[in-house]
Amino acid sequence: MRVEDLLLQVRPRRGYESLDLGFVLARRWYLPLWISWLAVQIPIFALAMWIGWDEPALATLIIWWLKPLGEIGQLEILSRSIFGAQPTVIGLLKQLPKLIWKYGLVALTIRRFSFRRSFFAPVQQLEQLKGSAARNRRSLLGAGKDLPAGWLTIVFMHLEIILSFALLMQLIALIPGYQMMRFLDDFSAVLQESWMLSQLNNVLWWLVIGLLSPFYSAAGFSLYLNRRTKLEAWDIELSFRKLQQRVGNILASLLVVAVVCLPLLVSQPVMAQSNTEKLNAIQDTQIVMPEITFAGEQVLSESAVISQQLIEIKNQPPFVNNQTVETLQWKQPANNQDASWWQQFLDALLRWLASGDETAPIDSDLSVPDWLQSLSWFARLVVWLGVGAILGWLVYRLLRLNQFLAPMAKTRIDVPQAKQGHSEYMLDQRLPENVPKAVMQLWNADQKREAMSLLYRGALFRLQQLGAPLSPSMTEMECLSHIQQFCNPKQNQLLKEITNCWMGLAYAHQLPGEQQLTALCQRWQDDFGSASIHDGRSYKQPSSTADKVGGANE
Repeated sequence: MRVEDLLLQVRPRRGYESLDLGFVLARRWYLPLWISWLAVQIPIFALAMWIGWDEPALATLIIWWLKPLGEIGQLEILSRSIFGAQPTVIGLLKQLPKLIWKYGLVALTIRRFSFRRSFFAPVQQLEQLKGSAARNRRSLLGAGKDLPAGWLTIVFMHLEIILSFALLMQLIALIPGYQMMRFLDDFSAVLQESWMLSQLNNVLWWLVIGLLSPFYSAAGFSLYLNRRTKLEAWDIELSFRKLQQRVGNILASLLVVAVVCLPLLVSQPVMAQSNTEKLNAIQDTQIVMPEITFAGEQVLSESAVISQQLIEIKNQPPFVNNQTVETLQWKQPANNQDASWWQQFLDALLRWLASGDETAPIDSDLSVPDWLQSLSWFARLVVWLGVGAILGWLVYRLLRLNQFLAPMAKTRIDVPQAKQGHSEYMLDQRLPENVPKAVMQLWNADQKREAMSLLYRGALFRLQQLGAPLSPSMTEMECLSHIQQFCNPKQNQLLKEITNCWMGLAYAHQLPGEQQLTALCQRWQDDFGSASIHDGRSYKQPSSTADKVGGANE
């Protein structure tokens, strides 16, 4: 990698500046980044929908688990484009299977749950490090301050949820207002089929992931470049190289001038001179030549001095920081090699827990299986949680024995019942014998909301008498879906019209016409008036309706 070939301005940046730089890179090469993501994720999405068609949760899990595969090609594009060697789409598509085969397994297993996935991905894919070398490299890169790699993943997770919901709301907003009631009826049927709504969420979520993935990969890669700039002093290295190039240009210019002027100083006109004059000329020439040689040597010596000074500066702070750190280490027992592998593992685990270094390997000379060493971080967490739980339990028992903590006695607290609100009072009151007549009386008395509430409550109570399974937790649309098998088509159509009128009044404050209300009352008398409704106390209107009977939205 040639740092001088970078198309970016190399300098140490703060965390948010690195993120901004990554977003600029994503906008610059958004199309190839998005195409590489689609080439990998379209087959994955099709496979997930096919496998999880009847189980949307399984499709969601597959899409989420295989998200890192789409970031492998994006990292390859970014790593080449910043050096001015952007790969072609066809060439990248040919390389994608090989890249996924080489780096996909680690991305989906060991590094899948890392919140700094996009920041650590170049360690394996670009630096080609494995094993302990990769762990040490990740430990060094992740030890810096002002490194929002984990927050980057958390923020993008929330953005995916917010934008998915926003897309759904945008689709609903495109529906004309005069068709909204019909859409609500159809949408309530869709809600009854929960798998359809889940699959719709999967589609919208997958689209949002594709739109945000280039920005996520570019931001993580920018944080990686900024961290390497700080660790390896790329900006200082570039400054030295520019200084060296400038000094080299000066030396070359001086040498050219010396070569051009040398013949002019050496050559003399041929004349008849005396021996004395020739001797003087020779002496003059000998005097001039050392001056030229001395000038060249002086320039070369100055260059050597400058180079030596540069080397000395690079070997001094702040470019070289040598620190002496004293730590306590466990003494290695003499017969450790004779113990079994699990005894060696426990001994090394205790040493590692005491060291406090979460990224250091347990023991390079320990003959422990690799899969067991990979779980050492989890063992560390379990051990410390267990120790903390035991200490807490011992402290609790000690305090109980010394009677500092009295045993907690169960006491019964009588919670006073809440007072009945206005809407519940309206629901519990008795219904009149002739509901349509009472509705028209309320309508003519300019109590139109109470009239529609009474008409709707009377219809629901009549259907409950017929055996419809209604409960207070149901909404208006749920009531319609549950009464179909308990009433005839005429009653079903009548209740649907009454519900639409009631919802239009409760939610949109749109009053029905007087002729429409009169027709509904007449039809109510014909369809529901065969048996008198003598008591309305046994039914409570659904709690999730607009205002329980018209008292809340006034």
